[in-house]
Amino acid sequence: MRTLHWSVAAPVNTSGGGVTIASNIASNGGNTLVTSAGPISVTGTVTLSSASSGNIILASTGDFSQSGSLTVNGPDLVIDTTGLNASRLLPASGGAYTQGSQINNIGPITGTFAGGAVSFATLSATSSAVFVTAGSGVITGSNVNVGQLGVTATGGSATLTGSIAGNFSTTAAEQGFAFPASNNNYRFNTCAIGSVSCIVLPALTPIQPALITNFQVLVAQPAADDLDAPLTNVFDENRLCDELYRTSPDLARKVCQ
Repeated sequence: MRTLHWSVAAPVNTSGGGVTIASNIASNGGNTLVTSAGPISVTGTVTLSSASSGNIILASTGDFSQSGSLTVNGPDLVIDTTGLNASRLLPASGGAYTQGSQINNIGPITGTFAGGAVSFATLSATSSAVFVTAGSGVITGSNVNVGQLGVTATGGSATLTGSIAGNFSTTAAEQGFAFPASNNNYRFNTCAIGSVSCIVLPALTPIQPALITNFQVLVAQPAADDLDAPLTNVFDENRLCDELYRTSPDLARKVCQ
């Protein structure tokens, strides 16, 4: 069943099994929560606001899409496409997912759905922590500007461009957080989210040498004596002369004087 919660009423279209947000939503005290049994789409120029201690949470059993321009005024924006109810995504410790703090300690979020796609057009949340959990869904966005970014997903991909904490370069990805781990399939400004080296290097696997089962031990044989070599040792001279007398007496008489 679909439930919507906010403190200030706003025009929201719930036809077709999904939710379309086309106007501003503001919570002057507490959380701004939207739950949809289908997809959620944000269209046009929209601002979502919450109190300084509140959360802006959009939860769907389906895709999340944003077209036009979305501005976030609040400590956080949480988007989930795995089928959880928005209230279940509230921080366990209370308060909001705050920049540089709780967002780095978020564990796995597993709902009843494999995960829908998440797509942004223009997102302006430069003072907010933005956390996206999409299961195996594909995450895309060409103008995503956030204070901090957290992504929990596996089996899909992310291709995002923009800025994190005012950083528009490839090093912005270092400031993001990826759960369960940094993955080359999840990128911000072409670099793996959460990786200090831009790409995630594969773990080194030691190569085991081939097992030797058959081998032979070869013993070096002494070199044959060179009869024409100069005699440098008296013992060699005597031995050589004895051999020459047996094999070539005439030569022995010439060299063995």
